[in-house]
Amino acid sequence: MKNKMSKIIVVLGLAIAIFGSLFGMGTVKADNIFSIMLKDAQSNPIQTSQDIRISLWNVYKQRPEDINPDGSINTSASHYGGYQYVYTIVPDDDSYFTKSTYGLVNIDHEDFPGYPAIGPFNAYLQLEFKNHGASDTNYKIYDFVDDQPWNNVERLLVDKLASYYTLEAGPQTNWNTFVIDANNNAPTAVKLQFGETLGEFLQWSKANVRFELSDNLYVDGSVELNGKLDFNLNQMVEARLENLASAPTCDNNSKGRIFYNTTDNLPYYCNGTGWNQL
Repeated sequence: MKNKMSKIIVVLGLAIAIFGSLFGMGTVKADNIFSIMLKDAQSNPIQTSQDIRISLWNVYKQRPEDINPDGSINTSASHYGGYQYVYTIVPDDDSYFTKSTYGLVNIDHEDFPGYPAIGPFNAYLQLEFKNHGASDTNYKIYDFVDDQPWNNVERLLVDKLASYYTLEAGPQTNWNTFVIDANNNAPTAVKLQFGETLGEFLQWSKANVRFELSDNLYVDGSVELNGKLDFNLNQMVEARLENLASAPTCDNNSKGRIFYNTTDNLPYYCNGTGWNQL
């Protein structure tokens, strides 16, 4: 749904300076927060009635699963910010602008009923448009930013306390605890994924009640268990028995323990009372 037929004009100056403050705190009042220029496939300003759909998300770029096949917003999408609103407008029907600016539409969050407080979970605004009365599959999405390093940013950052850099590419955080799924609504698993193309992940499976790793694990150090190590009938490859120069204590708590005696070069197992050669 990426819009190849429209071009964004974002009003510079004071409107940009106050935009984040208005959306983030609601303390600055302005009638026109920013404006967009609607154009058709021939780059002519649109003058007909348009349906504008506003929605909030927690990532800057649209994913295929964000939109349902019928063109509606997938409210179950993992990045959905929990808010959407549709209204109809005729471009340039606001007398604030002269009629020479056909296609111009003014966007003000105060026009959106129930517009929520903005934070990391809904920090990006997506704006789409279509001819009034057309099916939802006709919605076109804007690219709000078209310069480096954020080419093809399809959603506008509206969190005044953040930036595209800190939300999308920040190298570090000062938080001592980083919580995933803070709203506790993950349906089957809480997942930490590494790369959209790579797609490897560490997740907590709610169904299996365990952590699950999608690929091999290499540990450069020791691993200490307080429980069982279940190989699930798989092979133990290139393993060595514990090497000791003398036998450790063998009692009921050590029953089944094995070690390799480096003095006589023989392996032993504990039967609960003493050591026996394997």
